[in-house]
Amino acid sequence: MTADDVAAKKTPSLPDRDAEPWQRMESKFFAAALFLVSALIFSFLRSKDIFGVDGAFRCLEVYRRHSIFFHENNHMLYPVNVLAWTRLLGAVGLTSGTRPSFYSRVELMNCLAAAASLTMVVCLTKLATRSTRVALCVGAGLGFSKAFLLHATNSAEPMVGIFWSFLAICLAALSFKTQHKWPIIASGFLFVLAMATYQSTIFLAPAAMVLIWYGRAPEQGQSFFSGPRVALLSQFALGGLAGCLSIYGWVFWRLGINRPSEMLRRFFVQQASRVYQGQGVGKLLNLPIGLVRNAFPLQPRYTGIRNLLAGPWLSTILFLLIVAAVSVFAVVHAALVVQKWGRVPAIQRTAFLAAGAGFLFSSVPLVLMDPNYDKLWLQPLACLAVLLGISISLITPNERNSFLLSKVMPAFLLAGVLSNIVWAAKSHATETSDVGETERLAHILGKNDLLVGEWDHLTTLYGYGWAGAQVFSFPTEAVVHGASSVQLLHEKVAETRKAGGQIYFLALLDVSPEVWDSYLGSRCGVPYSELDFYRAHSAARIATFQNGPGSSVVLRRLDLPE
Repeated sequence: MTADDVAAKKTPSLPDRDAEPWQRMESKFFAAALFLVSALIFSFLRSKDIFGVDGAFRCLEVYRRHSIFFHENNHMLYPVNVLAWTRLLGAVGLTSGTRPSFYSRVELMNCLAAAASLTMVVCLTKLATRSTRVALCVGAGLGFSKAFLLHATNSAEPMVGIFWSFLAICLAALSFKTQHKWPIIASGFLFVLAMATYQSTIFLAPAAMVLIWYGRAPEQGQSFFSGPRVALLSQFALGGLAGCLSIYGWVFWRLGINRPSEMLRRFFVQQASRVYQGQGVGKLLNLPIGLVRNAFPLQPRYTGIRNLLAGPWLSTILFLLIVAAVSVFAVVHAALVVQKWGRVPAIQRTAFLAAGAGFLFSSVPLVLMDPNYDKLWLQPLACLAVLLGISISLITPNERNSFLLSKVMPAFLLAGVLSNIVWAAKSHATETSDVGETERLAHILGKNDLLVGEWDHLTTLYGYGWAGAQVFSFPTEAVVHGASSVQLLHEKVAETRKAGGQIYFLALLDVSPEVWDSYLGSRCGVPYSELDFYRAHSAARIATFQNGPGSSVVLRRLDLPE
C-alpha cells in the first residue's frame, strides 16, 4: 500500500485541526484581508444603472413604504433585509435622503454580502487544496464572473441569500473538527433563512449534507449508512424544521395567515411557475451557453439558439467554439479526478463530492426555469470554480499535458473572466436618465389616475419607488393570471373612471404584434387583439420619455365618451 493510499483512507480532517496559534491567526488575517479587499473592489464598482440586472429597482419600494412587508416566496425576505440594513446605516448617521442615494446604500449591502461569500469560498478551497494560489484563483474566477460581479455591484435580491447559504456550508464543514451538534443544526436553520431570502439557494443544501455525512468517520465495523451518520442528518433536518417554523411562521403571522393548511399552501405556492417552469431539450442545450454567458462578457443580447444561429456567422462561430472549449475543459478535468479517485486525499475527495453535489442540485432551477438567468448561476458557478480548483491542484508536473491543463487553459479562462471589469467600470461611471424621467412622469399623474404599463423602465420605477397613482403592470398580471388579466384591467379602468381619474397607457399599446406574441401571446395566453379597444381610444400622445439608452416610450391617455 502506497503512502497516497494510506492518506486517502484516513479520516478526513481540516488541515488546521492541530495548527499552532500563529497559524490560526495567519488564517484569520488572510480571511479578513480578503474580505476587505473584495468589499472595497465591489464598492468601488457599484453600478449606477438600476436596470443593469433584473430586480435592483425593487429596493425602492422599501424607500417608499419604509415598513415591514414581504415579497412572494421567490425572494420573500428581501424587503426585510433592505429595511434592516438601511435602518442600521441610519442609526450610525448614514441616511438616504433621495432615491439614488438609497439605492446606492442597498448596493453596499450586497457588496459586503458578496465579499463575505467570496471569502468563505476561497477559505474552504484553501483548506481543501492546501494551496493559497489555487484558492485565490478560484476566488478571482468566481468574484469577477459576470453573474457574480453583476449582483455584487447592484441591489438585486439574491446576494444576501447566497451569503446565508455559504455560511451554512461553512458550519456544515465544522463537522470535520468538532463533535458539537450546534453547527449542524445551525446549518439547517441557515439554509431555510437563505431559502426565505432567495428561494433557489436551498438547492445547495445537498452539498452541506455530503460534508456532514463524511465529516464524522464511522467507528470500526459500522456500515456506510450507520446510525450516527443518520443521526447527524436528522440534526440538520431538525435545524431546517426549526427554521421553517420560526421564519415562515413569523412571516405568515405578520400576513394574517393562521390556519396550518393555508400556511402550507402559501409555503409551496409558485405564482409564476406556469410561465417560467418547463422541461425540454432546448433548456439542456442552453445550459453550456448559459454557463459561458454568465462567466464571460459574451452575447449580452442572447435570446435563444435560433436567433444565435441567424448570425452574424463570425461572432456565432467564435462564441460556439468558446462554449465547446469550456465544456471540454470541464469534462477533461472531471475525468482526471475520476481517474485518480483512489489516490485522492480524503479531504479533497469529500470537498469534490460536496461541490459536485452542490453543482448538480443548484443547476436544477436552471433546467426547470431559465438556463441563462444570471441569478440562478451564482451557486453553480461557485461550485464549478471549487471543482476546477480541486482538479487543478491534483495535477502533478510530470503528467501529460499538465502545463496546458493546469497553467495555460486556466490562465485563458481567468483572463476572460477578469475582462468583466471593463463593463463593470463603465456601468459604475455612466449615469442613466431613468430616475429623472420617472420624476417627470410623476408630475403628470394624479393620485386618482391609473397608469397601465409594460415592463418598461418608467412604469417599473414609478410602480416601486413613486406610485402616487395606481399602477397596473400588464405583463406582470399576465404572468400570474393569464388571459384573465384583461378582465382585471377592465375592472381597474372602470374603478378609476368612477373615482374621477384618468387612465394612461405607457409603452404597452405601442408593442408590435410580433413582440407581443413572442411572450404575452405564446407564454401568457393573452392575444394581441384583446387590447384593440384601448388602442383605438388612446390616440392622444401626452408625452414621450427616454426609456434607457437609445429608446423611448410614449404616454397615451384613454379618451372615452362620457
